[in-house]
Amino acid sequence: MAFVAAFAVYLWTLCPTVWVGDSGELTAAAWTLGTPHPTGYPLWLLLAKAFATVVPFGTVAWRINLFSALCAAGAAGLTSRALVRLGASRAAAFGGAMALALLVPIWGEATVARTYPLAALVSAGLLLLTAKWIEETEAGRSARTRDRLLVGHQLLLGFGLANHPMVAAHLLLLPVVVLAKERRAFARPKLVAAALLALLPGLALYGWLPWRAGAHPPLDYHPPVEVSEVVDGKTVTRWVPGDLASWSGFKSYLAREFHQTHHWAQGVGDQAAIVAHHGGELVRAWRWSGSALALIGAAALWRARRRSLVLGVALLWLGNLAPLALHGAWWDVFLYARYMTSGFVGVALLVGVGLDATLRELGVRVPLLARPAPAWALACVLPLFLGIVNWRACDRRDGWLAADYARALLAELPPDAQLLSGDDLAIYPLCTLHFTEGVRPDVALVNPIQLDGDADLLKALRAKKRGTEPPATVRAAYSPDPTSDFEGLARDRCGLVYRLRLPDAPREPPPPFTVPAIRGLDRADEPDPFARSVIARILADLADAAAVRGDFAQMRTRLADVERLAPPRPWGNMQGASTLLAAVERRAKEGDASDAALRDLGIAQRLIDAALRTGDPRDASVRSVYRAIGLAHYAEARRLQASAPDLGARHLVAAADLLDEEAIRASAARYLIKTGKVDEARARLEKWCREKAGCDTLERIRQELPPK
Repeated sequence: MAFVAAFAVYLWTLCPTVWVGDSGELTAAAWTLGTPHPTGYPLWLLLAKAFATVVPFGTVAWRINLFSALCAAGAAGLTSRALVRLGASRAAAFGGAMALALLVPIWGEATVARTYPLAALVSAGLLLLTAKWIEETEAGRSARTRDRLLVGHQLLLGFGLANHPMVAAHLLLLPVVVLAKERRAFARPKLVAAALLALLPGLALYGWLPWRAGAHPPLDYHPPVEVSEVVDGKTVTRWVPGDLASWSGFKSYLAREFHQTHHWAQGVGDQAAIVAHHGGELVRAWRWSGSALALIGAAALWRARRRSLVLGVALLWLGNLAPLALHGAWWDVFLYARYMTSGFVGVALLVGVGLDATLRELGVRVPLLARPAPAWALACVLPLFLGIVNWRACDRRDGWLAADYARALLAELPPDAQLLSGDDLAIYPLCTLHFTEGVRPDVALVNPIQLDGDADLLKALRAKKRGTEPPATVRAAYSPDPTSDFEGLARDRCGLVYRLRLPDAPREPPPPFTVPAIRGLDRADEPDPFARSVIARILADLADAAAVRGDFAQMRTRLADVERLAPPRPWGNMQGASTLLAAVERRAKEGDASDAALRDLGIAQRLIDAALRTGDPRDASVRSVYRAIGLAHYAEARRLQASAPDLGARHLVAAADLLDEEAIRASAARYLIKTGKVDEARARLEKWCREKAGCDTLERIRQELPPK
């Protein structure tokens, strides 16, 4: 019953096409049997491919979204069965399972192509086998049946590991339960050996990845490997695309060596902050009512001498959290709770048991509530509440954002063009449209890490540097990426894409551009943090397209929308700041003496302030933009010191706040004193002296100020 109810909800809210993030890459990889980003998810790829092949209707993206819905609904069904095995009533089992199904970290992943729903299904299956083993052990039934359950658990765990490493947390739960219930099992070498060997069939699926990479599928991940070389007498290390079919590449791929360079936690304090954050996420996901039921369930299991199961669920949650705390990037740690999927499934057992204990107690106190109809009604209160409050965050019926964005990019390209991108925002949905629906087959997608092939323009650039013969045909090259270097190619903004050219090729004026219709672009309250960041990036690209055509009013309007969105990923904020800096430089060359530059640089600073407030406050690439804004202020101050001295001085004060330059700050302080703004000068001098010790000039100016 829980399976049917959960699947009905997921089907109603299913995303109609490819969604943002990894969904596009995974969909294309499953359909082409390619190799996606680490750790490859071979079980998911093969099952999703089989499902999409068997289902005879809908686009490939929709079919694989449907596969996610079935997996997540299956997790709800198995969780309900596990609760019944633990002695819960069917009403309580349904309520606990449906509460799990309607959590944002579960429901939000169940309507798009992701690996987490299958991980939830595997976790629920493992917990069901654990519950059955507990039932058989407590009843004193056949040892052979118990042994089969243990080996079956390990077999399923091995296949689960071939889907997503997060289910490795179950390696902590089972030994605790077995140790408490039947310690002698560890003294039986044959059983231990059988349990360990049962992991191997599933883990063997990882061998399919390098084998498939050797066939060079359309989506062919090249894991970055670290190489060392001597440059000017110094050893320099850098990351270059490797070969997944080689041992070094495969090892780097499974170990996620390149991704480990982005880990956020720097010490015990950071890891404690991560634990506190995810403890709060647990309460926020289950709400106070669900959290209270989980505590009641833990107490009920403890009194029933099933303490090992309570400890096992806690270890399951911590087992999901530990890799995040040790290796997760900021966005993995603080933006998404989906990496805790196995932990959420485990907590659902506590919630279901707590709901059962509550219903039994209410039935004793109020006999009317012990009847089936009132009991079922009470059991449905928590799922109904979660369904109402989480509906908007998980409803993907209008999820056209990624597909419309990809189509808008392709619509700008001339026939037989090449599109270069190292940007997940663009390349993932493009891969889905290109490889599963055959949209624009004349266009070649180029990505050095994810796709085979190279750009003609890059070959021509290398040939020019080496003095060799360039390729006979050089196709036009475009890119949506605002920051990728592409070995020094120049770029000219068209609309949502840049036209790439050789550095010495003449710059071309921007072509006519009509803002494309992208559904979801006007959702200022988009709940998905990644989708909100994608919207901000597209709006920033549209602002840049307006700026290169001289429409600075539209540029500011678009960037005001970016600021209001408060995206947690900084792409739109940084692109917007870059656009504003370019606009200031352009008007400076035209001799503009208005306060537009002061206004635009203020907007740029607010965008960066917002990026650090809603995103990673330690992001050095974002913080570096402050210096660029400060230098722009200083350039304006010098340019305007003769023609508009007051305006130039305002730029100077702004530059002093952003640049840690004693001479600039001293000049700004003297200007404030000269214009009678003594209190402002005193406050700024105190602030600047606190920021940096040993500023003798600033300290001397501060001491010369008249007393308050």
